[in-house]
Amino acid sequence: MEAAGLALAAAMAVVQCPAAAQVELRGVEQPWSVEVVGVGPEGVTVLEGQGRTVITWDRVRGVPSTKHSAAAMGYASVSEQLWRARSRVERGDFEAAEPLLEALVDRRPAALAGPSAAVAQEALLRCRSNRGSVTGAVLAWLEWRRVRTGAGGVGVVPPPPPTLDMAPVFDPVTGLAPGLPPVFQNDAATGVGVQSDEWASMAAEVGGGDERTRVLAELYLAAARFDTGQSLEIAPVTSGDPGVKLVADVVLARAGNEQQRAAARAALEARLSSGVDRVRAGDGGETVQAEGWVECWCRLGLGRSLVREQDEAARRLGVIHLLHVPARFSRVSPVLASMALADAAAALHAIGDHAGARAVKAELVSRYPRHSAVNDPRLRDIQQVAHEAAATGSAESGVGGAP
Repeated sequence: MEAAGLALAAAMAVVQCPAAAQVELRGVEQPWSVEVVGVGPEGVTVLEGQGRTVITWDRVRGVPSTKHSAAAMGYASVSEQLWRARSRVERGDFEAAEPLLEALVDRRPAALAGPSAAVAQEALLRCRSNRGSVTGAVLAWLEWRRVRTGAGGVGVVPPPPPTLDMAPVFDPVTGLAPGLPPVFQNDAATGVGVQSDEWASMAAEVGGGDERTRVLAELYLAAARFDTGQSLEIAPVTSGDPGVKLVADVVLARAGNEQQRAAARAALEARLSSGVDRVRAGDGGETVQAEGWVECWCRLGLGRSLVREQDEAARRLGVIHLLHVPARFSRVSPVLASMALADAAAALHAIGDHAGARAVKAELVSRYPRHSAVNDPRLRDIQQVAHEAAATGSAESGVGGAP
């Protein structure tokens, strides 16, 4: 039985209301007798204990024989579609799930809101991440944050159950997505993404609902614009939110002016040298050991910052930081590991270490042949250097073959 289904079944054993409505749940044999107080795009809202719980539409099979039955029937097709999409994502069939999810989230007026919309956006994020669409995954994550702050979102007491029966994709403290740091490739997909109205309007749509999400949307958009060769200035980030500060440091370390880059690098280095995760510091001031994803972000941020400096020693240090990502944090995100390898290979090539560049590129192609980082235009000349070196070696020694 699914984890969320088990949780609801446990609640059914405690809260049984003989005269109440019945909610039929997917994967649970017995209907749940509970007081239904509302049906809408967010799901089925029920009274549980002293608070309200929203059962998302992917978990609801029906609400029979109550005054809410007709309203619930109006969401029958949406419920079926969301359930099928979630089930496919949970079994790894991302290609079959994504069209269902795209159809759901593109509907106007919106078919889903609050927790049910959050299920769709999380599933869509996983689909897009699986095929390497970083900008698409970031948009799904920002939308996930936005819908959870609206009516029926995180304000529901108690909080909604986990959305998908899979390993978590969001950090529960900050709401950041560990596999999606503000890091982008200079490719056609990113170029199209930064020009889209969807991303540009995200901050305006969030409005006063969640200032943190608005700032995060601006920072991610600034990072994407910088990584696609657009010049820009980034205003100082004054938010005290630790998650926002981490994102700002990663962005400013690469895309800021000289003073901003230095200050952001110092902040990232401080996180590494302290050995603790400041993002997850508790309310009482205590600290806990750093989680892998935070160090991964710091290494990636430092590496991408240092390799754009003029000093060769700084660039080589940047390469070392970058190589930590595929060596130690590929489980955080294969996409990040492939991007770090591409950045490292390009940096080594730029400083004239052609043998090192070829070795890193070979690892990228071998480990991540399907990832878009393999087609990074900066890597084309690396193979050309290999061919030129081979030709030179052949002419000088009379012996063919690669060096």
